[in-house]
Order: sequence, then structure tokens, then C-alpha cells
Amino acid sequence: MYDTVLNRWTPLAGKKVGNSIVFNLARIGIICIMRDKSPPTISYPYLIYRHYNLPEIQDATMLERFYYVADRGSGISNKINVLLEGISYPYTFDRDRNFIKLEIPKSLKSVKNPLLIQLKVQDNAGNQSNWFTDVVSF
Repeated sequence: MYDTVLNRWTPLAGKKVGNSIVFNLARIGIICIMRDKSPPTISYPYLIYRHYNLPEIQDATMLERFYYVADRGSGISNKINVLLEGISYPYTFDRDRNFIKLEIPKSLKSVKNPLLIQLKVQDNAGNQSNWFTDVVSF
């Protein structure tokens, strides 16, 4: 809804009942139904966030990798696919910073070097990002 008092767009929280949407209005404004068709994006974080923890706190046996997730529409859902060499891999999603954090054991260096990482995210509207591919060398 475009709030004519604040002169900006504000979201309305509504519930879907049958074929209609029910919501309450607290102010006078212009109502507009919008669709989210923009897919989320994945990129490398800014240089300032490359090292999440201080060197004294970091685990020396693990390699930390971060990926920044952005969405202009409805926000990132919990549907995140992280593949390490084609196999599903555990991750941590930091909603405050919109980071996907991977902790990769350095012992994998003896198995395969470099490693291929692939990420794909989905937003709350159902839009999916393209696969983001990264190569990690130890």
C-alpha cells in the first residue's frame, strides 16, 4: 500500500481466504497488488566481511567460506541448496547479514583439491536463483 501520510510504500499482511485476500487497513492510502518475479542473487561478500571471526577464534582445521544472498522482493526462504562436489553439504544461514556460511574441513585437501561448490536459493515467492559456482583451493 502506498501510504499517503508517509509518502512511501508499506507492505500489508493479509490472509488468503478462498479466492480472496483479507487484510486490515490502519491508514488511508493507495492499494496495489504486486507480484515478485525477481529471482534472488548470490555473490561473494564485500571485502570487509571476508573474515567473520578473529584469527584467534577461527578453527585452524576448518576453512570458512561466505556467500552473500540478496532478494529485492519477498525475502529469502529456507530453501537453500548447497552442493560440495555434487553432494548436499551442511551450511549456516545468517539472516542478519544474509550470509551463507560453509565450514569445510581442511583434511579434504588430501581427497580432492580444488573443490567445487554450488549454491542455489529460493525466495518466499518461489523464484529461484541461478546456480552460483565457486572453486575452493586449499
